[in-house]
Amino acid sequence: RVQCTLRVHAPWLSFVPERLAYRGCKSVRPPRQGMQGIAAYEALLLRAPRVTKGLTAAGLTFACDAGAQHIERRLEDVDSSHDDLGEWPRTWRSPKGGSSSSRSSATFGIGEFDVRRSAAFTVHGGLWAAFGLHPWFHYLNGRFPGSSAWNVSSKVFVNHALWNPLLYLPGFFLTNGLLLGHSLEQIRSKVEAEYLSTLIYIWKVWIPLACVQFAFVPLRHQVLYVAVANMGWNTMLSLLYNLRPDSKNLAHTGENAVF
Repeated sequence: RVQCTLRVHAPWLSFVPERLAYRGCKSVRPPRQGMQGIAAYEALLLRAPRVTKGLTAAGLTFACDAGAQHIERRLEDVDSSHDDLGEWPRTWRSPKGGSSSSRSSATFGIGEFDVRRSAAFTVHGGLWAAFGLHPWFHYLNGRFPGSSAWNVSSKVFVNHALWNPLLYLPGFFLTNGLLLGHSLEQIRSKVEAEYLSTLIYIWKVWIPLACVQFAFVPLRHQVLYVAVANMGWNTMLSLLYNLRPDSKNLAHTGENAVF
């Protein structure tokens, strides 16, 4: 029986571990391009796991927020074309909605793309993956090793009863608020208004995903698993975080306290 593992035919990937090389094959063919990409990513995970996971998460987060901004622009177009339908469309205004006087002073964009907002989400996503999720998942694996039903349940419970409510969500509001240039009072108002509803969304979406993660996904791929799942979640979270109330309400309060 011939057993083959992967060998990467590229000099710049000479650090690929020997266990990834073809062995015992009479006829060795270079792997397909897609397999080379997988092998390269695996090698980077072994060589620089924190940096690799952080950059991967940052790139996916950027794509998610760019998609969310595109959706918001479409919703704003729907709003402008359906003013006769009442208040429903206006509840979905984008951060750029309303008159120019009601827009946040922190917004900086190229055309219709909000660069500062996207940078805030991207930086938070990358740093959280590298310095939050990477060590946290290793700690959980050491504390509750294996994928038995008890250990998987323990990981899910600790992750969603302690980690997300006490560290992830407060850190998300604080980091994004500061990167967007908002005051601590504005951040506090945002947390008071949206913390509980966002946490409930997290539990609904991520508890089932966490069960799959801790039961079936290898430790080295768990941050990647979360980053890929985040493509949908971050788009929704970006929309929730940046939706603005009607400009009339902002004019009534006289300030842009909600961002």
